Amino acid sequence: MTGGTLIVTRKISRHQDFVRNFTALGFHNVSVISLDKDALYFKIDELKPSLILMDAMFYTAGTPYMIRVLLKQKQFRNLNITIFAVDEYPADLGMMFIINKAKSYVDINDGENQYEKGLLSVRNGENMFLLRLRKALNYEVIILFLQEY
Repeated sequence: MTGGTLIVTRKISRHQDFVRNFTALGFHNVSVISLDKDALYFKIDELKPSLILMDAMFYTAGTPYMIRVLLKQKQFRNLNITIFAVDEYPADLGMMFIINKAKSYVDINDGENQYEKGLLSVRNGENMFLLRLRKALNYEVIILFLQEY
């Protein structure tokens, strides 16, 4: 799968929906897993995806912290991780993803059109922070964090 898209979510009943929907949006070689911690790290190392889309609720409120733990590991420092929220997720917690080095954050609660635009931007290699998150976090602060990459 080297270079594909890896979706990390616990919504097992929706795995096939995610593959179908993200493939329809032009993401290539889409795989979905629900592994965590060491099993997740092993799978990422094995698959070597070019993009990881992680469900904001994967570790519930701990997801931003776990992103940081993952990215601190030497072999994963350059991972391209985008957080996607398909459930209600508080914007003040959403900004913690950016602080903890996720490249992008898209939230269906900004509306389906904005959500799809955000995903298309991510697919095209752009960083994307949708409306609710930009309102919660001063945009200049986001730029400062991105400059650290």
